[in-house]
Amino acid sequence: MAWRGTFVSGYPKDPSGDNLRKFRFDLYVEAGGDPENDSENDPENETALRKIFIEVKGVTLEENGVTRFPDAPSERAVKHLEELSRAVKEGYEAYVVFVIQMKGVRYFTPNIDTHPEFCQALKAAKKAGVHVLAYDCVVEKDSIRMDEEIPVVLESPLLKEAVDPLVCWYRKIIGICRGGIIRTRIGYGFPKSCCSRHGWKR
Repeated sequence: MAWRGTFVSGYPKDPSGDNLRKFRFDLYVEAGGDPENDSENDPENETALRKIFIEVKGVTLEENGVTRFPDAPSERAVKHLEELSRAVKEGYEAYVVFVIQMKGVRYFTPNIDTHPEFCQALKAAKKAGVHVLAYDCVVEKDSIRMDEEIPVVLESPLLKEAVDPLVCWYRKIIGICRGGIIRTRIGYGFPKSCCSRHGWKR
């Protein structure tokens, strides 16, 4: 997150003095603008005060470089996502940050096997405008520090896993064709007509 802001104690209140949120998020940040002059947020005004809710989720479940959350069904986590979506509709910015407590991971994905409702809620929150981020951590004996941003996969992880093998296979076949072994190319199911279309001689 490239912006700078100020952590604010307490929560914003509506004119009646009641808290706006049904659930307390981990962080509330104000950035830009003038916190002492609480003018209405204007998305077209770069100097407008930005009011930001941030929910942080710790991630410890990892398998073959893939990290997932939650490791057990969490209705509370679903409610947090729904409340973040509601905050966006009210004009706030909202983030959910998955803090992966390790290094050497490939990507993060919601745990559809353990809690499919959370997976659907996270997709819905993303669609509603909630920013979904994941970061790995440098873990030492007496400290833990967020480090690099990690890809977030909200759709099927199987599609993510299929990308690299398919790209390698495609490059291998194209290399064979350009090397002149067209019969191998045709043997992999490519039509003969595409040889002339790409300017490759048989």
